[in-house]
Amino acid sequence: MKRLLVIIFLLLVPWASAAQDPLSQASAFFDDMEFQKALRVVRKVFRSARSGPSRVVAAYHLLGLCQSALGRPERAVETFRKLLALDPGFSLAPDISPKLSAPFYQAKAISRSQKPLAMSHQPPGLDSIAGAKLTLVLAANPFKLAASLRLGYHTGPASLWKTSARRIKGIGEFVFRLPQDMKGRRAEYRFELLNRHGAVLKRLPGEERTFQLEAPVVAAAPLAAQAATAGGAGGKKTPSEPPAGERYEPLTLPADDQAYEERKQAPAWYRSWWFWTVVGVVAAGGATTAAVLATSGSGTSETTVYGIRFR
Repeated sequence: MKRLLVIIFLLLVPWASAAQDPLSQASAFFDDMEFQKALRVVRKVFRSARSGPSRVVAAYHLLGLCQSALGRPERAVETFRKLLALDPGFSLAPDISPKLSAPFYQAKAISRSQKPLAMSHQPPGLDSIAGAKLTLVLAANPFKLAASLRLGYHTGPASLWKTSARRIKGIGEFVFRLPQDMKGRRAEYRFELLNRHGAVLKRLPGEERTFQLEAPVVAAAPLAAQAATAGGAGGKKTPSEPPAGERYEPLTLPADDQAYEERKQAPAWYRSWWFWTVVGVVAAGGATTAAVLATSGSGTSETTVYGIRFR
């Protein structure tokens, strides 16, 4: 029994939702030729912030037909011109009677020189999505249909949209900036034009599409480049001091290596003091001998020999 009640409830929920939808209600009244009731109900679509671009266009379509049926062609022409400002390619069904369709074709002829509601945006090149500058150009706003502009963005699940809105005072450039504390490298975003009640008139880049914003990946520097950067222009790394609180112990060599180091560090034999002392003595002795021989007489037969003994 409980299962049967659940099934009945599930079947009734969509029907109840459709009955409460003003666009569906207005369509039902129009089919029953209750045009005044349809006219009154369809206006609720324009006053709902839950209405999207396709629903707003459908509401203008139904509103114009109701005005035509009630004998208000001038108002119908104005309504159809607003419809064509949102959707220039819109066309009526071929089975619409000439009485109802005449204001539409009159509006279409007038709208050939009318600029449709239009905006454009070029995604920027950047190094980081944090604080990214996003510029939107509003090229035309006929009948002042759009009252505000809204930026929607997210960096995670699509359900976590965040928004930023501002009023429209005229056409031109509008600059938005993403928050400075945004995390990650990738974000999705879109722009929306809203009427004064918050209904969405137009989305950019499209109804179910978004712009993609992704910061480039910075590649790690090669090891050779890191070494050259650390060592300066010569590419040699300067020894650093031990970190605070650390102390390096001196290196202790084995006995054989230590003796070799001592021999290597000892002065060479030709730099020692005793070597140059011997050289000095020999040089002095040679000079004395030469002086004696030069001053000795010719009659002297004795020869004095000087020698140097080393102990």
